[in-house]
Amino acid sequence: FAYESPRWLIQKEKIDDARLALVGMGRWDNKNTPERLQELDLFLDKERERMKEATGKSKINYTYYHLFSNKNFASYSILFAYSLMITSIISYGLVFNMEKLSGSIYLNTIIVGSLRYAINLICAFIDIKFVWAGRCLLHGFSMFFIAFSLGLVFLITLFGLDLQIITRITALSAAAMCSQIYILNAVTPSELFPTAIRNKEIGFIQTFNRIGNIIAPQIFVIGELWTPLPYLTMCLFALLEVTAFLWIVPETKGKPMPDRMPGEEDAAAAYGVAKPLIKIDKINNERMPLSEMKK
Repeated sequence: FAYESPRWLIQKEKIDDARLALVGMGRWDNKNTPERLQELDLFLDKERERMKEATGKSKINYTYYHLFSNKNFASYSILFAYSLMITSIISYGLVFNMEKLSGSIYLNTIIVGSLRYAINLICAFIDIKFVWAGRCLLHGFSMFFIAFSLGLVFLITLFGLDLQIITRITALSAAAMCSQIYILNAVTPSELFPTAIRNKEIGFIQTFNRIGNIIAPQIFVIGELWTPLPYLTMCLFALLEVTAFLWIVPETKGKPMPDRMPGEEDAAAAYGVAKPLIKIDKINNERMPLSEMKK
């Protein structure tokens, strides 16, 4: 009923177990056609050959250094770390300083929680229903909405306008929208970084998430210098983030997740991994393990 991740099983060189897991998953959606099983066996056979070629070679121990091993990885790591940090500053800064807003603190907390659930459900529906609604679109809209809301509160505070209801709603909406950024900043890096360093990337950026949590309660201290300054600061943080994100990060929705580090694909081809060990014209059976198939 439940299987280990095929990706993990392949990494651990458990090819037959990976096949059983993939075939079992295929039964759920009735996709175990002879053609699909043939493609599956060819793919797993290539992985088996790659492992044979790698036998006796020292395995690379990937570290946090590899998050900055090339220009793209470095820019992604820095951007997502900054993104999570400023998202925490904005989200928790507004929540921890909710007494600055009109209305009951308890009611405001309920409003923020309700908005977060509603926003996440709507975004999940859009993501599933519309193929064109990718990570960049949702992230860009969410962060721009946050920047716009904070900019509006800044202008209201700057000119001393008596618009407490608008200030309250926009500030609470900005805090609630941050939940969508947290989700996207968990999904997008996972789709950008190879399996070997994916967990290290998530751990690295989550460290800056916690740093943002530490800074957040103090963000309104600078309001003692100038009352609108906290909102202006958070607005500028958000504008910088959304600009950098749309400029640097490619769309990842619907794209294959990278399995190997840059250069490993070329090395695999050089070792002849692409050469199949089983006949292409054979009819594959989902009940027959790969190791028992006749060549």
